[in-house]
Amino acid sequence: MAYSVGTKRAWSSALLRKLRSRSRLRFPNPRKAKYAALPVKPRVARPQQREMDQAEVLRELVPGGTSMDDCRLLEETADYIRCLSTQVRLMQAIMESVSF
Repeated sequence: MAYSVGTKRAWSSALLRKLRSRSRLRFPNPRKAKYAALPVKPRVARPQQREMDQAEVLRELVPGGTSMDDCRLLEETADYIRCLSTQVRLMQAIMESVSF
């Protein structure tokens, strides 16, 4: 779905960036010089559960939502939900056509 939307929306841009970075890590360019393995960053313990308002929770759920104002966040969320529901309907149609 992110490919079909392209870079028009922040959530699709964030997902496409994530996919590209994963593919670079998974399939490094063989022509480039060998490099040492990337250092593993130690996990930092999260602070105790803090009260988060609903906008902060939504920012964590929508890809690319961390740097948006509230109005833009709601627009991106609506578009993201629309694309996810389309994807679910498509998968259901595929399952119905494959099942006996």
